[in-house]
Amino acid sequence: AVKFGIMGCSDGGLLVSATLLQHPEAFKAVVGLVGVYDSLGHERFPNGTYNIPEYGATSVKEEFEAVLAYSPQQNVKPDTAYPAVLLETGENDLRVAPWQTRKFGAALQAATTSDAPILVVTKTNAGHGQGASFSQKVGRTALALTFLAQHLGLPEKMTE
Repeated sequence: AVKFGIMGCSDGGLLVSATLLQHPEAFKAVVGLVGVYDSLGHERFPNGTYNIPEYGATSVKEEFEAVLAYSPQQNVKPDTAYPAVLLETGENDLRVAPWQTRKFGAALQAATTSDAPILVVTKTNAGHGQGASFSQKVGRTALALTFLAQHLGLPEKMTE
């Protein structure tokens, strides 16, 4: 069966992680960059209230249930063969607290039955992405694409 690689940043990190948890068998590699991984707890933090119109309010029963259904942190299943995962956060991220990435990564590491690596990278002197230098952007992209290429089995050298 063909397996895929996916990558997402910020809300895209939430999307690829929710997709990973719904269909771990479909992927060989997943990259989540500065993603929202605890959608249930996110609104309790400084920037979280701004996301209520988009994600839903956990104080409203129907919206709580909808958020619970997709929130990555709450949907990690024990004894599951998860593919290779790379999660990256910035130590100065004011939009999505770095603990979300670390906690989600730890949950995946504890739950997986596969030998595929689940890596959590914290970039120093980095935030959510705004104001990142060109070299920081290139570094983030190079790390993510190299991880995907390695775990998808792409050749080191492309032939003509």
